[in-house]
Amino acid sequence: MLEELRKTFQNWVEESRGYSENWGETLNGKPRYDLEPGHCADSPRLRRVNAPVEVSNAYFKPWQTVP
Repeated sequence: MLEELRKTFQNWVEESRGYSENWGETLNGKPRYDLEPGHCADSPRLRRVNAPVEVSNAYFKPWQTVP
């Protein structure tokens, strides 16, 4: 499970290379990708992915198994 989470996040880091400012929108209106100052295609700095459970089964699955 942890490897799947890491791979998913790494894919988001790679995708973030294509953006120069915070990008996307969550259900509550926050940007999907929160980029750190200095983020660029050559050196991506993805601070966080807001509400990853909205767009990733890898991140949603652990929520389903919590007792």
